[in-house]
Amino acid sequence: MRFPQLRWSVVATTFLVCAGILFGGHQLWRLNAVQKPLQNNISQIAGVAAVDIDQHTGRIALSLETEADFVQTASAVNRLLLEEGMARVKPDWIDAPSEALLSARNKLDLILREAQQRHEYVLMEQRLAASLADSQIVYQLGVDERWIYLCLQDESSTLLDVIPITNNGGDSR
Repeated sequence: MRFPQLRWSVVATTFLVCAGILFGGHQLWRLNAVQKPLQNNISQIAGVAAVDIDQHTGRIALSLETEADFVQTASAVNRLLLEEGMARVKPDWIDAPSEALLSARNKLDLILREAQQRHEYVLMEQRLAASLADSQIVYQLGVDERWIYLCLQDESSTLLDVIPITNNGGDSR
């Protein structure tokens, strides 16, 4: 019994067309079933001015309304992402910090890292207040089960930061 000769060009073309259709269908599904509903849900949270989800990387960029409370808004966004099964996604908050805010944030780095690992948030708040007492920087600070929220503001700019809390195998606090 003899098998007929396969036409490899037809097989290769069929494979490429099928792969293209599957890839295109997956991209459309991801856009319409995942990203657009998530974008709509996030934009409905009070305090969120704009939401941009990159179609290819899935990166979420958010901007805050001028008078919004950053801690409440960021906490609500992170709870929504946790409910949607996207707990590992850390949204990028769009801000425009001045050199003074960046310098102040670098000075606070040790305080924040210590609180992140030791879970001593009252001490963190006291040290933060003492460190910023002589400057013209206003801050908002908040903590939930998974994140430390920090907003630094001076007269012309804002720095928004969300820092994950590490749990090094100990009991949750």
